[in-house]
Amino acid sequence: MRIDWSALILLTTEFTFVVLFVRALHGYLRGRDPLQRDVTLVFAPCTVLFCVDVARRLHDGTLPVWVNSVSLAFLLAQPYLTVRLAGRLRPVPRWLHLVLPVAYTATAAPLFFLPRPLPSGWVLSAVTYFLVTEVIAAGLLYGKARIRTGANRARLTIAAGATLAFGLMIVLIGVASLPGADPAFGAVNRVLALASGIGYLIAFVPPRWLRRAFSATAAQSVTERMLRAQVSSPAQVWQTYAEIMRVQTGADAVAVLMPRSDGLLSPTAYSGPPITTPEDLSFTDLTALIRSGHPARLREGDPALVQHFGDLGDDFVTMLSMPVPPEAEGAVLLFNRHRGLFSDDDLRLLALLGGHAGVLAERQAVLDAHRRMADELSASVDALTRASQAKSAFLANMSHELRTPLNAIIGFSDLMRMEEPDGDRRRVPAEWVDHIHTSGRHLLGLINDILDLAKVEAGRLELRLAPLRIDTAVEELLTGLSPLITTKELTVSTALAPATANADRVRFRQIVENLLSNAIKFTPEGGRITVTTTDTGDAVTVTVSDTGIGIAPADQKKVFEEFQQVGDLDRQRAGTGLGLALTKRLVEAHEGEISLLSAPGEGSSFTVRLPAPPVVNSQTPSVPGEGARVLLVEDDPQAAELLKTQMENAGYHVDVAGTGEAGLTAAGAHPPDAIVLDVALPGIDGFEVLRRLKADARLSGIPVFFATIIDERQAGLALGADDYFVKPVDQPALLGALARTVANRPAPRVLVVDHDDAIRQAIEDGLRAGGADVVAVADGRDGLAKSRESHFDLIVCDMQAREVDGFSMLAAIEQDPATRHTPVLGLAPAAGDASLVATAMAGGVVATAMAGGAGSDRLAPLLGVRNDVDKEKP
Repeated sequence: MRIDWSALILLTTEFTFVVLFVRALHGYLRGRDPLQRDVTLVFAPCTVLFCVDVARRLHDGTLPVWVNSVSLAFLLAQPYLTVRLAGRLRPVPRWLHLVLPVAYTATAAPLFFLPRPLPSGWVLSAVTYFLVTEVIAAGLLYGKARIRTGANRARLTIAAGATLAFGLMIVLIGVASLPGADPAFGAVNRVLALASGIGYLIAFVPPRWLRRAFSATAAQSVTERMLRAQVSSPAQVWQTYAEIMRVQTGADAVAVLMPRSDGLLSPTAYSGPPITTPEDLSFTDLTALIRSGHPARLREGDPALVQHFGDLGDDFVTMLSMPVPPEAEGAVLLFNRHRGLFSDDDLRLLALLGGHAGVLAERQAVLDAHRRMADELSASVDALTRASQAKSAFLANMSHELRTPLNAIIGFSDLMRMEEPDGDRRRVPAEWVDHIHTSGRHLLGLINDILDLAKVEAGRLELRLAPLRIDTAVEELLTGLSPLITTKELTVSTALAPATANADRVRFRQIVENLLSNAIKFTPEGGRITVTTTDTGDAVTVTVSDTGIGIAPADQKKVFEEFQQVGDLDRQRAGTGLGLALTKRLVEAHEGEISLLSAPGEGSSFTVRLPAPPVVNSQTPSVPGEGARVLLVEDDPQAAELLKTQMENAGYHVDVAGTGEAGLTAAGAHPPDAIVLDVALPGIDGFEVLRRLKADARLSGIPVFFATIIDERQAGLALGADDYFVKPVDQPALLGALARTVANRPAPRVLVVDHDDAIRQAIEDGLRAGGADVVAVADGRDGLAKSRESHFDLIVCDMQAREVDGFSMLAAIEQDPATRHTPVLGLAPAAGDASLVATAMAGGVVATAMAGGAGSDRLAPLLGVRNDVDKEKP
């Protein structure tokens, strides 16, 4: 039996298109996807032709004319349906969607009216329309293939070739139907038909081995690109993965999401047009949507995707779960403005390469950890090297600094021992004693600096914070350093605005003294030092500027480090490198900050910024005599009587409770302005009383002061006490603390002028204990200058000073309108010298006192009635 190969090829081709149609129809019915519907319509005309051909064979080659017309009309629709399919995959000009339906209608409508056989003119116009439309469709598919890679590119290219072959086949069929056509056209069109069918089959229904080959080739290409990428962190690995995936799949945007510590997915990498992520993005909703595994179109999708990726517009999104070894599970989102024809290959490829990227990211994280560890080790080695060098330099400098005063002390002591004794005494030059004293003070300062720095580093530095007039403190320091300033012929300019800081007096003096000493040391002879104070409301500043050698920018951080010295070697040998380091630590302990502005050859400017005292409730009485109440909790009757008398003499109303329980009851019934508390009490002790006070919201704000024989200062302050005094209690210190905390009045400024160092120091200490800011000078001329430079609330003056005595100073004060109303307390050598007292009172002195007894108990009452004195003074 002879085989009709031509008929067999035709049937095979038609059967291929039927298979394609059935597969596409099955996909559409399963998912109702519009894209699958258009694929089904592309293969429907060939399926109709197959059915008509089978029917013709069953009816001996004869069928009604209308059946042939309908089947031919369906066939003519195939190129337009292919263009519609391409329009789902990429942008298509709008005019094309308008012209092609018109051309199809103009070509297919005459079929139902033309005679048979069809006229040659119609046949030529029909094949021309078919070929042109198929070429357009093939071009659109190939254009989409060019922007894709891997399996998608290959399959789209094959589909474009199959479309072009199908168009040529129809052209040859039409030409073969014309009279006188070459019979060879029939054989050629059957070969083109078979090639078109096989091409469509490979593109739309490839065998599994071919799909695996496509995916393997693409995976190898992408993996090589990821391995060649220059990345230095896991984030860069994921960013590279997203960018490669965008190119590989042809997506308009790719987002990679990885789980956080709480299990929710959050964006890790993104490649595509810029988007704006809302601050209130719900990662919970986004994670739930992705974990559901249902692809969604943004315009029809869930709010979480629209909220996060809404900037991409009316796109299509494909979500894919991405397992990442060892146990993580992330997700990849592909965004396209048009549908993807072969998305199943994209999903498999992404799942495979996502795991590879995760392994690379984990490996990169390990490398980063090793790199950081190496950097940290290198930094540690460098720090240890610098520390060793600094330690060596410090030991060398400290050896020099210690040996110098010790050499003087031992040397002059040996000289003193060699002097001939006069009984149990030796006559030695006063200069030797001065040398020993100076060297001893120098040595003590070095030791104190080291010990203070150790305390700061160990967190054991105790600060007694209280309101402090920093302008007054700076004036005192300048007075004390005046011999050094005079020796180098330096000019000192001051602009000391009234300013009060919340600071420890001793430590503040240490801070400013270090700055002033450095300025004096590094400023050449004839230079200038400028000191200013300012009050900004919530903080106060002290600035010390000089015209010295300056500090290079590279060294400005080092000057605040321990044992570090900068500048030339000669300057470095003049110190230990502890001063500025300790200054910085002390400022930070006050919750302040220090800054430096300097340039080599132009000098330096150090600025210390300290907090202002806290604002006290305006309901607190302005002076104790106006109703401030103190509750004294003390079980010892004698101690209670002593403390009560002292506080009542200072103007407080004092209530006494003998036990801790009684004290709590009294405080709750009538809250006092302050509580003075013993620790050793019958029943509950003072610490428990303080705990209960602080636990009561109504009583927690009352200042509490311990006055006890038990020395547990740290425990008392840790529980919230405002201050801690050990018996026997220093009366001025306790009253000063009460005045600062309870009375909430500004500290009065007192100018003390007395040539006797011992008396001047006693007056100064007593007034400071009572809460006053004191400026003390030895010479009447300096006192007169100070009184004119700034305002004082009281002037304590020695009436028989050596150069400018109290009477001359009083006369000058009376003549100056700025100081005329300042009260003056005159100190006479003996209170019984009636003529001197009478002369002083006549000159305007508001009171006199015996110089030897002018302590805080005699002078402090004058400060409490300062306003009344102002009114009485003529």
